[in-house]
Amino acid sequence: MYYDKIIAPTIEDATREAKRKYGQDCFILDTKEEKVFQDGIWGIFGKKKTRCTLTCSVPDSYFKRQKCLDMLNQKNENLKSSEVDNSNTVVKQTRNVEDVEKKTEKSSDVNDDNLEMRLMEKIDKIIERRMSIQAAKSESSDVINKNLNELREILDNNEFTSLFIEELLESLRRTLSITQIENRLEVQKYAYNYLENCISKVIGSDEHLLSENEKSVMVLVGPTGIGKTTTLAKIAANVKMKEKKGVEFITMDGYRIGAREQIERYAKLIGIKCTYTDTSEELNKTILMSKESLILIDTTGRSQQDGIKLAEMREFLRLKAILPNFVLAVSATTKPKEVRNIFKNFSIFDYDQIIITKNDESDTIGSILSCAVEFKKKIMFCTNGQKVPSNIEKVSKSSLMQKITGFAPEVYLENLEF
Repeated sequence: MYYDKIIAPTIEDATREAKRKYGQDCFILDTKEEKVFQDGIWGIFGKKKTRCTLTCSVPDSYFKRQKCLDMLNQKNENLKSSEVDNSNTVVKQTRNVEDVEKKTEKSSDVNDDNLEMRLMEKIDKIIERRMSIQAAKSESSDVINKNLNELREILDNNEFTSLFIEELLESLRRTLSITQIENRLEVQKYAYNYLENCISKVIGSDEHLLSENEKSVMVLVGPTGIGKTTTLAKIAANVKMKEKKGVEFITMDGYRIGAREQIERYAKLIGIKCTYTDTSEELNKTILMSKESLILIDTTGRSQQDGIKLAEMREFLRLKAILPNFVLAVSATTKPKEVRNIFKNFSIFDYDQIIITKNDESDTIGSILSCAVEFKKKIMFCTNGQKVPSNIEKVSKSSLMQKITGFAPEVYLENLEF
């Protein structure tokens, strides 16, 4: 037996405190009231109050039950570090303990050793159940990670940027349920549809090239050696032969060896005029005097790293007579790490659309698609070789999706168009 004294303002308060502290099994042995001084200075001038002292006895069964509960709490603490969903399990454990306590209070004749044994059995069952739930969740988590990692690898192999990949995965986690993410095909189908939706938003048009009532000016800008001159020749030939509209070349590229001769040769083959200008005044004058419907300006190639040269060229191309349409040319063979710098640094020209060159020389265009989505630019054409005028085409959702590989065959079959 264990004895304790409870001090409280009234006998009722002392009794409640004893029951709260030691349960209903404690037995009140004695109570005593005495007058004390409180709130005074060194016990002087204080108010006289009543203090009740209660003596109670506590049976040994209380401490054995408390020992079992302490063991349960200790085991709970040991499992906290590896628990995935702790809140629901703790509630279940608390309910189990409460049930045990209720049964203990109702059955006063139960042997203390049996009580301890049954409590330990309850603890073992709770731990076993928790471990089973945790194992099931761990297995599910392994499947989810495997599917997401496979998708990440597919997108990475297609050279999509890390920013684009993370946004896709975040959208997937928000949209699909855990059961759906555990299904490999569901994950890949969602990603495929996500890509189709993104690509549909970046499909451009060539309608701005030709205006009904006034001339149009298109300025093609981009890094050196990506095929700007050949691309302009393809556009000029198609406009002249298919649209039956007048076209004129203006070239600014007087630095690269043979550049001027190359575009003049294209102009002669197509049957159009070609003019070389090296000052902004000459450029504006040539545009004003031209009678053709479409003027195509071939610029000098500049590195995306050369900010000063890009700024100088932008000032050179600040036309007074007409607002030009700037178009960025990006090669499909450009390293993924450099593509974003091209999009960003050439933004000084306020371009809205891009042309993908050398599309036939690369298996992937994920980095260009990622940047087109990020910078909200439209893709107008793709060039697929050196032949003029045949190796150029307007882009479509299907033509761009064909460049994305690695998904399960079932995904492609489901989206196959006949």
